[in-house]
Amino acid sequence: MMRGFPVLIVKRSTIQGWMHVVSQCEAQLASATNIVERMVNGEWQVGDQASGESGKLIQALYRLSDRLQKIASEEGQRAWANEGLAKFMNVLRQRGSTTQLADEIMRFIIKYLEVNQGALYLSEGEGADTFLEMKACYAYERKRYIQHRVNPGEGLVGQAALEKETLYLKDIPRNYIKITSGLGEALPGNLAIVPLMNDGFVVGVLEIASFQSLTRHQLTFLEKAGESIASVLVARQAADKLQHLVDAMQHQAALLKEQDATMRRNLEQLAASEEEMKRAKVNAERLLVESQEQTQRLVTQEEELRQNLEQMDAQSEAIQEQIRNSERIRKELATREEVFGYTTILSETDKYGNIIYVNDKFCEVSGFAREELIGKPQNIVRHPDTPKEVFKAMWATIKAGNVFNGIIKNRCKDGSHYWVDVTIVPVKDENGAIVKYIGARYHIKTDALAQQLVDLTTKAA
Repeated sequence: MMRGFPVLIVKRSTIQGWMHVVSQCEAQLASATNIVERMVNGEWQVGDQASGESGKLIQALYRLSDRLQKIASEEGQRAWANEGLAKFMNVLRQRGSTTQLADEIMRFIIKYLEVNQGALYLSEGEGADTFLEMKACYAYERKRYIQHRVNPGEGLVGQAALEKETLYLKDIPRNYIKITSGLGEALPGNLAIVPLMNDGFVVGVLEIASFQSLTRHQLTFLEKAGESIASVLVARQAADKLQHLVDAMQHQAALLKEQDATMRRNLEQLAASEEEMKRAKVNAERLLVESQEQTQRLVTQEEELRQNLEQMDAQSEAIQEQIRNSERIRKELATREEVFGYTTILSETDKYGNIIYVNDKFCEVSGFAREELIGKPQNIVRHPDTPKEVFKAMWATIKAGNVFNGIIKNRCKDGSHYWVDVTIVPVKDENGAIVKYIGARYHIKTDALAQQLVDLTTKAA
């Protein structure tokens, strides 16, 4: 007999049972592997865990998948909230007025939550006069300019402020929000009202309305955002009060400084006034002495004045007589000048020969108007028949300071001529310098007489 391994005889049905179990294990292992791979890829909905045909491993993996899905969802919500709060803090750090900050707050919250509309109310007034005033309102991505004021306990906003608790309402009647919420014409069905709390005091109310339901993590985000808003608003109010106090103190300090400076100036002026009064007293005493001396001098001068007046009365009569004689002489000279003007052609020129005066006789004989002569050179009436040598001799004589006499043929304005017996006298200043010339001319009526005079003058020369 041969020796070897022992022989185990197994029934075919047993082997088939074992093979079925192995096949089930392989199927469960493949299913488990598939579930794990899908979970690794972020697919949490991996099957129906209610099925009782799966093994314990598959059902455990289903439960693990559900748990991980819940954890991932919660983590996503926390990340969403943390990211939103971080961004929101950047909004709260912005500078500007409270109204501008309220606008930026509502613009961010509406956009981040993807809701339809919202409003921000801030607490105003003090004590029994406290009320909530709408500072910002956004609806459908547009700023709404609405003025709304709510008293504590009035409407949903006032109720939330009074109770200091978040209100979240669903399935609101169509006209309920328009009547009581202060959100204007928009008619959403879900409403969240969050009081902005700081140390137990309501500093405002945040009102959010949406056509979609708000999740728990969105409401939590609103409450945390409300806490941040309240902290920033309180900090701003404290800063504003501090700044107001600093400004008031600085103003008071400036007033005190100004008052101190004014007091110092007044004291200096008072001291100066006292010194001035002392000087004034000394001056008054000096002026009194001077006044007495002046009075004595005035008495003396009055006597001298009386004597002088008597002398002046005597002199005045003599002066009056001189004035009467001067007036008589003036009238006689004026009469002589008038008569002289009727018979004599008179003119004056400056030292360069430009006419500065003519009398009526000059204009009558020459035919020129006075305006046509003044400022013109004397040769405006020079006739071309008169030799140049005559005028050269004339200028040489009068420039030398001598008197010139001669018979001259002049030209009229109309081109005709007339003869004159001319005498030109230079006029000198106190230094002997010639300043002008005066010419006196006698009209010779006929050419024959003029020619005879020319001939006589030529023979005499």
